[in-house]
Amino acid sequence: MAAGIAAGMKVEEMIQITDVPGILLDIRDPSTKQSVLTLAEVDVLTEKGIISGGMVPKVEACRRALETGVSRVRMVNGKDKGSIVSEALRGSDHGTLIIR
Repeated sequence: MAAGIAAGMKVEEMIQITDVPGILLDIRDPSTKQSVLTLAEVDVLTEKGIISGGMVPKVEACRRALETGVSRVRMVNGKDKGSIVSEALRGSDHGTLIIR
């Protein structure tokens, strides 16, 4: 639903607040968080099983937003300290930015 609203409003960046720090290459190692991924790279990670389980619907929501007109989607952990939205808008390295 959020993807549809974001696309309808023609937002440039949608922030998806979730319970993970972003897309990790190794779920046990937060230092493997990817800062920016294209949808093609997301597809490869999904095919390899790196993106799996509960991450699949999160990533698919990002895909829907991008495919309906949102320029980019940032996936961030809602449990992070500080203001997630203001940090993301300042261009920080919070979460994973997914682009077309």
